[in-house]
Amino acid sequence: MAITDPIIHPEAAHIIAASGHNVIDSIDPREMTRHAHRVAALLVDATTAAHAATLPINTRIFLLYPETEEIDWKLVATMRADGAFILPAQSPELLAALSENPQHTGTKGSVIVVVSATGGAGCSTCAAWLSTVIPNAVLLDADAYSGGLDLLLGIEDRVGVRWGDLNFLSGGINPEDLLKALPHHEQTRVLTISRTGDHGLGCDQVLAAINCLREHCNVVVDTPVKYVEEIADASDITIVLVPAELRPVAAASRLIQVLRSRRVETVVLVRNRSWAGLSEQEVAHYIDHEVLGVIKHEKRLVKAVENTGLPAASKEIRSLCDLIHNAA
Repeated sequence: MAITDPIIHPEAAHIIAASGHNVIDSIDPREMTRHAHRVAALLVDATTAAHAATLPINTRIFLLYPETEEIDWKLVATMRADGAFILPAQSPELLAALSENPQHTGTKGSVIVVVSATGGAGCSTCAAWLSTVIPNAVLLDADAYSGGLDLLLGIEDRVGVRWGDLNFLSGGINPEDLLKALPHHEQTRVLTISRTGDHGLGCDQVLAAINCLREHCNVVVDTPVKYVEEIADASDITIVLVPAELRPVAAASRLIQVLRSRRVETVVLVRNRSWAGLSEQEVAHYIDHEVLGVIKHEKRLVKAVENTGLPAASKEIRSLCDLIHNAA
């Protein structure tokens, strides 16, 4: 529910409760974006309608007006609303609409964002492992200047579309056709950059790709810090990788504060590189956040990636990935 009007707000809350649904009450656009894909319906008024119009097309939206106003049917059409009601006069009709159980509501997958507090923490490696462990996943490379996740996975010679071949902002991309066209590593589909030409990758393209795909599969996003606020807003859960060293922990503390202020569901993994100056407990204390687990240093990993691509996740890594997927 994203309603600013003081007259219809309590009436709308009462109707939602009567329909048997839980209420998420916020007019923050970031909250609307985060929850839109998984709620049964979104109730908005004329003030919040503009942002509602930018949400994924499968979001059920109902536009509400007080009895002192008339319904703006042009606005209803523009924002693709599923209905418009005047409250309290049409409260029974709104209740009936909310009580319906459409054949298709909500998402079929989760969006998991992976970001590191500092460079060299293994963000891409973690994202790649996660995408190979959880079922029906697509791995998005959100870094315009990365070396390419296809290289990490050893599939750089596989035929398939890259970011430069697509324009999600223009609309019209069929998610099922896209998933078939992406290069894949075993069962994981990968959308990454090419190493030639202008791929035009920016945060808006990544967000549009997430909205396009999240209804059809799990989406794992390898995210640079510069985009993390916007992309994390669209996530079900965001993983922060923190090397067990002083400066990365200081950076992670600031990053986690930002994510907490944006109400992003956050999971912290400690990364032990070749040398770790802090314990898991010390990291948790300094960043003021619980640590889900530790990724240990694997001294043969770099050579393996260079020679044959990323090896399969260990039993410990798979267990962590399962925990994250279940929490998303």
